[in-house]
Amino acid sequence: MDRLPEGELRLWVLSSCVKNVLVHMLKIPEDHVALIPRYELWSMSAAPMPPPDPTQPMTFVYAGRVSRSKNIKTLLKTTSLLQTKHRLPVQLFILGAFDDEPNADFIETHSISYSTQIAKQIVEEQWETPPELIDGLGPREWMKLRFSQPVFVSFSTLLFEDFGVSVAQAEAKGWPTILSNWGGHLDTCGTYQIKISPQRIRASNISESTKLLELPSVEAIAATIAHQIKKREWITPQIPAKMGVQPPRTIRQNLLKLHRDQLIVQLLKTKQLDSHLKLEKSHPRFRVHNDWAREYRALFSRSSSK
Repeated sequence: MDRLPEGELRLWVLSSCVKNVLVHMLKIPEDHVALIPRYELWSMSAAPMPPPDPTQPMTFVYAGRVSRSKNIKTLLKTTSLLQTKHRLPVQLFILGAFDDEPNADFIETHSISYSTQIAKQIVEEQWETPPELIDGLGPREWMKLRFSQPVFVSFSTLLFEDFGVSVAQAEAKGWPTILSNWGGHLDTCGTYQIKISPQRIRASNISESTKLLELPSVEAIAATIAHQIKKREWITPQIPAKMGVQPPRTIRQNLLKLHRDQLIVQLLKTKQLDSHLKLEKSHPRFRVHNDWAREYRALFSRSSSK
């Protein structure tokens, strides 16, 4: 980073954890990395829904890529435990398209497609109400569906989870959320939330080698969610008065005028707004026991750049 032109370059990022990585790992001067405030790009609902009544049917909704790094197997097992052990009237909907991208937490190959694995687990788990899986819904289509007491849920520990478009869509609808305390999810605030430790999610994951689920961790996740839902102990973080450095007015106005999909495309093309994606080319597989990966994960689960 010795060649970084002083005063000539500023990197715009979408989450505080990405700033952590750029500043602490790549040693980019902090004043060269500016955080675009999340809620300058995407507004949350002015009238958020109340937390679900635990005595009435509620719906967990996951929308987005259905891939290993989103920890769908852990989400399925958690929902099964909430129904059968904690007696909560919850049903899970999984909406999106499957992919077979590997989970960087496991050093292994996959001979069975992820969609086949998920279908098999759904058959094998115990349910009061089986989950529904709707494959191939786009980012606009899933928002048109109606649910009873919806709660958006994402256990993602994707290494590049820097924003979370589906989470933002759910916030715009005023839904409560249950999220991994990871990446772009760290910066969410304003609606009723339950945050789950990413370390616990990763520990509870299913290894493709052993085909086993680490039950103590997933049971702890289910118990935490059940307790907070039944006691109605949802957190309601407030938007800070100032979230990072404001983009110049002309840039901010242009960003706000862009359509959602156009915005994401532009962010990816500039490679300055989303510059942490460059790390993927240099380090295509981050491993659990790699010092670099451990530092990255620690920074990606801490919201402050200090």
